[in-house]
Amino acid sequence: MKWNDVNCASSSYLSIAQCTYSTYIDSGCVNSNSYDATVYCYTTRIWNSNPYAGMVRLQDGDYSNEGHVEVYCNGQWGMICSDGFDSNNANTICKQLGYDSYDKFNHTSIFNNTIQPIWNTNMYSTASHRCFGSGNTCPSASVTNCSQLNDVTLTCRDISSSSRQTVTQSTCSGLILNSVSKGALVLTRDNVPSPSYYYGTIRVYYNGWGNICDDYYYSYTEANVICHQLGYTGASSYSRAGLTSYGTDYLSMKWDDVNCVSSSYLSIAQCSYSTYIDSGCVNSNSYDATVYCYVTRIWNSNPYAGMVRLQGGYYSNEGRVEVYCNGQWGTICSTGFSTSDANTICRQL
Repeated sequence: MKWNDVNCASSSYLSIAQCTYSTYIDSGCVNSNSYDATVYCYTTRIWNSNPYAGMVRLQDGDYSNEGHVEVYCNGQWGMICSDGFDSNNANTICKQLGYDSYDKFNHTSIFNNTIQPIWNTNMYSTASHRCFGSGNTCPSASVTNCSQLNDVTLTCRDISSSSRQTVTQSTCSGLILNSVSKGALVLTRDNVPSPSYYYGTIRVYYNGWGNICDDYYYSYTEANVICHQLGYTGASSYSRAGLTSYGTDYLSMKWDDVNCVSSSYLSIAQCSYSTYIDSGCVNSNSYDATVYCYVTRIWNSNPYAGMVRLQGGYYSNEGRVEVYCNGQWGTICSTGFSTSDANTICRQL
């Protein structure tokens, strides 16, 4: 016997390393192997049951705490290129899997026997993260200049009771985002983005995710447009992060001087902006623009025949096309649908 009194505070833990145990073995267990604990698991793999963008797993190792690193992005599992992969990344992945830290990692695969896409390591982690790529975006495509001999293999370890992780199956869900186009918006609270938020700090995608500077242009006009793009009828209020309780978003600024001519605009893409960031916004996330939208959806407020909307996407600029006709919303048949139709719908939005 090695362990006794194993006690897990939650059945959602991902690793026995998260549980308490004793190395003092009770005399009954010392004298008989008939007290060895056994288990019968369900045959469904945890990563085959509702995987989420940014979910990680270790594959093809001899033990459960080792293998080549795979990340779930864009609807499929892929390995990550070792270029730029460091000890912070290794520690974060092990923490996400429920371990204390990494024991070792290699830039050359010793386990891999499969052919899968390779994701670029654009999901860099800081030492304080416990979810790989928290707040970043899945790469839009796999890389072609990174050999599968250069994917990452990793071994995780349990160190001590003082560093036990409290991650569960749901801790990291929704923190990494699928591939996205320029101009997409999402709201965050406590540095966590969600497409279901109707208030929070504003993130915009422009060559990466970042924030909007709350300068003298930012007003109800711009806040209304942002809420419209997110699918709401308008803004109840707006402010800056330093004056709200939405938490600090540690991303850099992407846009400044956002100026919308009309509060009736439907997308921030219709407004002017600058990528030159004022020094005040460069030095402090307290100037991140925030918004509080009305909860009424824009398409539920007097929809008109021919009104279009995108549904089921992660962001407001993507999803299944629906058109309002004959008093109800419906999808459109893809037969004959062309780039001209797609462009027209996007312009209408």
